[in-house]
Amino acid sequence: MVERKRPTGTSPISLTPRVEPIATPAVAAPVVQPPAEPTAPAAPSELPDLRTEDSPAATTRRPARAQRPRATEPEPPVQAAVGTAMISRTFRFQEALIRRAETAVLRTAGLDGGHVSMTALLNTALERELARLEDELNAGEPFPANRGEFRRGRPIGS
Repeated sequence: MVERKRPTGTSPISLTPRVEPIATPAVAAPVVQPPAEPTAPAAPSELPDLRTEDSPAATTRRPARAQRPRATEPEPPVQAAVGTAMISRTFRFQEALIRRAETAVLRTAGLDGGHVSMTALLNTALERELARLEDELNAGEPFPANRGEFRRGRPIGS
């Protein structure tokens, strides 16, 4: 076996880091504007009616109600309006149900009546179920608005 010898002399590579100062221009901190107050949705007469007589939505969807607080009457129920902001929530679903929903979105995205995303499918399904509950359990009227925080934890009645 051949023994290797260490090279004599110094290496051109320095293992000690050098810190060089860099001159950077001073930048003013950005001015942060407080978020704008949300505006009330437009009154139903101001919203365009996108339904057609032959569309299935013409019979199942109701126009959104304006949400204006009145001193003499209780506040109107909360309903979705055109252009309503989206919010994010986390829910747990049965795996088989989610797989079926994903397949339906993939297979129907380009078809009339299909959905281009899971969000679109879930929004439509939730809207239909809420309309059914209102029709069957509240004489077709929207439920009164929930002014408190939504209950979390174990389901009611368990």
